Amino acid sequence: MGQAGSEEPVQEYVHTGIVKIIMRGLSGRSASADAMKNEIESLAEDNPEFFPAEKKAELLGNVLRADGPGVLLGLAEGLEHGREFPLLYVLMNAGSPAVLIRKLEKYHQYCHSSKRVQLVGEGQNHLLIRHVSAGKQPISTAEDFLVCGMLMSLLKLAGCRRLTYRWQKVSDPRAFHYMDRRGKRHAEAAPYSQWRFSYEEFKRPDLIEGLDAFVLQSVRPLYPRPSADAMSEIVESIIRQDLSRKWTLQEIAARLCMSPRTLQRRLQRERCSFRGILNRLRVRRAEKLLIESDFSLTEIGFMLGFSDYAHFSREIKRTKGMNPLTYRLKHAG
Repeated sequence: MGQAGSEEPVQEYVHTGIVKIIMRGLSGRSASADAMKNEIESLAEDNPEFFPAEKKAELLGNVLRADGPGVLLGLAEGLEHGREFPLLYVLMNAGSPAVLIRKLEKYHQYCHSSKRVQLVGEGQNHLLIRHVSAGKQPISTAEDFLVCGMLMSLLKLAGCRRLTYRWQKVSDPRAFHYMDRRGKRHAEAAPYSQWRFSYEEFKRPDLIEGLDAFVLQSVRPLYPRPSADAMSEIVESIIRQDLSRKWTLQEIAARLCMSPRTLQRRLQRERCSFRGILNRLRVRRAEKLLIESDFSLTEIGFMLGFSDYAHFSREIKRTKGMNPLTYRLKHAG
């Protein structure tokens, strides 16, 4: 029997998709990560949605001790060809660096992750980003290095040119590559949970290889080309460019150079609403992905912009009379 007032430790989890991305980025670049590959893959197979946070922390700690921070900071080198992961596609499909980070914020909230990134400031060609913990477990130095490396990768892939970064306490992160073991141990005791990313220009790729087929192309046959007087179709065409984004009536109206009230009235004339269009597009796309893809339910819900899994499940149940898993099983093969 435990002592009165003692509490059982709470097991924390991360989304399994993140761990798969980490393993792809580290594959062949870290002997310690390769040594844990079978164990990691077994845990991921047992639960394709959630992965023990303590095992992820163990993996990163091993990599940092054995290989140094350069491997974690250089994660981008291993992600260039890792675009089969839905999360990467969704994040890369961003109209600006700030939109990318806000999507990542939303992803952490969607998965109820205790460790998250926050966009705390933005200016002309720079972002200030913080890594925070909303749970009882503090952020480790290895996790800071990992997240910094992943942010560098994502920002580059999304279109940031001549991207550089610095920490709050270290102006030149490249110094780590020239430190001896004693110097690195001292450096790792410093805080690295806030970064400033700077870039000379942002140029969104005209075509992200695979993204069109993955996110957009399969949707197009479902919808006609917008006609000049069908406002609902025009709104649909804008939303379909990025279903994962947190669209608002105000944002759509600004793109169409009209007031939100005017847009609302135009849609009402066609007997529809902005919220109704948004939900219909998301549900229709969810049906297709639940039946035709092997993406996890968490991935599908996030890709389509639902606020969390409960929201995703409610909408599917409201429109289809059953939850997403039951719908998938009913229509499987």
